[in-house]
Amino acid sequence: MSAREWFECTCTNCGRNNGRYSQNPNLLKCRYCHSTSVVTQKKSIRQETPPKSKFAEANPSSVTEVYWIHAVSQKGNYPPSTLNSGKWLVFVPPRVVDEVWTKLKKATEEGRLGGSSKVATAKPNPNATSENHVICIYTYDWTDTSDVTRIRDELRNLGITAKIPYKSDEDTMIGKYRVRGHTRISKYYE
Repeated sequence: MSAREWFECTCTNCGRNNGRYSQNPNLLKCRYCHSTSVVTQKKSIRQETPPKSKFAEANPSSVTEVYWIHAVSQKGNYPPSTLNSGKWLVFVPPRVVDEVWTKLKKATEEGRLGGSSKVATAKPNPNATSENHVICIYTYDWTDTSDVTRIRDELRNLGITAKIPYKSDEDTMIGKYRVRGHTRISKYYE
């Protein structure tokens, strides 16, 4: 069991959530209506480690029932996701996906990367642009360049030396995908 703490900011004028932050952001005005009526509350939860799915130990190349296999950090106290969360995208050929996923899954669980990661399985995905599998390594906030860079450096230490893109979760949620014709989606490419 672990405790997660964060600060949540809400505008009392328009009612919109102005984000979750790992440190008190001391917001002076709402990012939407620009009112000075922003309330910041410290929140926390005690969280059980989620149960592993039946595919948690499976090789992604052999799973066709689900699109993704997930890994969650089991060590450390990585900050909760903010509105600026995102992920490094590691594209891997099918012939090596099991080997690469094993390394990145272990590093995620050991707390050496972000709070979680996932790998695309062999189930055909309409958002895929090639036969390669994608492994997503999540970070809590793409504007925290020191954390994003730390995770990229650790990926290099794990053998991911080719340039890879970083995509915000917001761009994913609004449907920005290369297969749909979008370009210049990456926040970082290194």
